[in-house]
Amino acid sequence: MKRVFTIIVLWVVMLLFCAPSFAALTGEQAHEKYIYPIVRVSANGEVGSGSIIYSKLNGTDKYSTYILTNYHVIGDAISISEEWDSDLQKNIKKEKRAIVYVEIFKYRDVSTPIGTLRVEADVVIYNRTEDMALLKLRTEDKAQYTANLPP
Repeated sequence: MKRVFTIIVLWVVMLLFCAPSFAALTGEQAHEKYIYPIVRVSANGEVGSGSIIYSKLNGTDKYSTYILTNYHVIGDAISISEEWDSDLQKNIKKEKRAIVYVEIFKYRDVSTPIGTLRVEADVVIYNRTEDMALLKLRTEDKAQYTANLPP
């Protein structure tokens, strides 16, 4: 009996405090929140997904848009070589980053994909160990949809 009472109390607490976060979304709202911010990322033959996480004015009338993806998707776009530096009289490591491409999907009737917009992007920062990378689009236009990040 005590177990049943505990389950009922937990259920009531969840209903009271969590119900607003479980509110039903329309199909279009769910797509805007979860599907539309997803993009395709490609770099030197590797392809994967990413999410548009930020697209806001950067202090002027231009937008900065950032994509979160995985390092293993863009890893081949980064090369590190050793070169002799005559001023320092030693070998130094130099990093070169190739252009990465991001495809933003276009939809008709909420969920029918009708094409993509391919945009160049730069690798801003990456962490190979954590398998994460941040890209910045080479466009000044605002992304129509961004992922909602938790506070």
